[in-house]
Amino acid sequence: MKAHPETRGLLENPEKVIQGGDFMKSPILLLILFFFFILSACGSDCGDVSAPPDATIEIQPASVTYKLSGDTCSRFSIIVKNKDGIGMSCVKVYVSGSMAAPRDPARYYFYKNSECSGQYVNSSFSIKTEDYGAAFISILIPAQVNGAPNIFKDTIEVRSGTLYTSASVEVQ
Repeated sequence: MKAHPETRGLLENPEKVIQGGDFMKSPILLLILFFFFILSACGSDCGDVSAPPDATIEIQPASVTYKLSGDTCSRFSIIVKNKDGIGMSCVKVYVSGSMAAPRDPARYYFYKNSECSGQYVNSSFSIKTEDYGAAFISILIPAQVNGAPNIFKDTIEVRSGTLYTSASVEVQ
């Protein structure tokens, strides 16, 4: 069996084989390793960071009222800003509503997106703010619950650290 022309010299002269540590002398390899290290530090897990006491938290819209003719998706933005008014990313916020699932019967369902798509999440969940300090949630409000019109009034509560805000939801 013949060796590939580029490896023949290595097989005939084993002293040419790179010895442990020699690969670190290559600046390109060091650059590649540094690049992968930086990318690994940029993962989606920001840790469990709560908003500091001097920050602000808000939910928009602060109030919604509906007269339903069909199932309705209502979108909310949660915004966390530092004391200078700059949005804070990676802040963990807790969201809950007393009439949302897993309540039985649930009057509405939370989603960790703005489209009411995918699997809903039970009340008392957490979500992290993205770039510019915003997190996006939605609630799906069915027009009927157990065969009757879905009529209720509830408060969506949002907390992070010592901060609290809320939004009212009313279906007439």
